[in-house]
Amino acid sequence: MALGLGALGIVDVAGADVAPALYPAAALGLIGVMLLVGAFFGRAGGLTLLGLAIVPVMLVTGVATNLDLDRVDLRPATASDVPLRVDGDAADYTLDLTALSASELRRLDGQEIALRESVGSIEVVVPRSVAVEARAEVDAVGSIELLGRSTSGFNPSSSRSAAEDAVSTTPGVTTLRLDLEVGVGRIVVRQGGSGVVR
Repeated sequence: MALGLGALGIVDVAGADVAPALYPAAALGLIGVMLLVGAFFGRAGGLTLLGLAIVPVMLVTGVATNLDLDRVDLRPATASDVPLRVDGDAADYTLDLTALSASELRRLDGQEIALRESVGSIEVVVPRSVAVEARAEVDAVGSIELLGRSTSGFNPSSSRSAAEDAVSTTPGVTTLRLDLEVGVGRIVVRQGGSGVVR
């Protein structure tokens, strides 16, 4: 099962359009095959319980894929307009920080922006002039694209330190701290803007 899901993950990362619900469906299908083989050769063991545990995950991801989610697009112009904590239920949430001036970005230096959605997606667009310290996690099934680093599958997570940005050695550079979490869905953190914010 691990090999099968690993192969599916490779296909997903390679650019194929793999629906999140396909991961638990593939796992359930593989368990079905193993149960069939186990009926004739050996014993099924705890595969039935594992299959029952996967069924709710498959149902949730299947429903989530077809939900008509709310669309939230924020492009704040001041630091006070930036939400530092969001706990949502189901939405495609985008936070674009590229409209903030250097002085407004400095007001966010070291503060944590924590965004959470039960179902849907979170996308954060950061200026090229800042260092980013981030933690991203999908609780069930989904994908993460964290400034060029991609992962997907069951409970994917990714993190990076601010030191990974070339601008981190610049005196007085702003560090943005991101804590992002989705139950089922997708997380994207990407750079935008010209790279020099005055």
